[in-house]
Amino acid sequence: MPASVKLMRRIVFVDAPRETVFQVATALGTGNLPGGESAKVLSRTGNTIAAEFKTRGGFRMYTTVGEITLHPPDRVAFKRVSGPLRSASVELILEEVEHGTKLESHGGFIWNKAPILGWLIGVLFVKSVVDAAVARQMWRIKKVSEERAKGSQAARRKTE
Repeated sequence: MPASVKLMRRIVFVDAPRETVFQVATALGTGNLPGGESAKVLSRTGNTIAAEFKTRGGFRMYTTVGEITLHPPDRVAFKRVSGPLRSASVELILEEVEHGTKLESHGGFIWNKAPILGWLIGVLFVKSVVDAAVARQMWRIKKVSEERAKGSQAARRKTE
């Protein structure tokens, strides 16, 4: 079995409360995402969600079914169930900071079971596609969370 290819560790600072960021990060199935990407909830049991993701990689769309485990309010863990990768996991960590939330991602994947060739292709070609997909989702979480927080602040000012 080849070694897991580590994804780029990303940190994004979000000007929104951690609860808002967690809600946005776990709001699956709320319509299509930019670029034709989408997330659809297949089932939900307690803090575990099975979801189907359509993700762009270069000129292709890939479908992945994953299990998302929610650890409110500070962690979301994704594990691949089926799709183009042999295995994949990504974890989002949400930490309260002075002016909002620090959103951090880390994870890894195995492209296929070929020991050396699978790892090499994963590092040279697949890693950039998976890293880009994670980066797009983190920036989407940041943008939507900050819009919601700004809207909440405006609504509070109107009632004061």
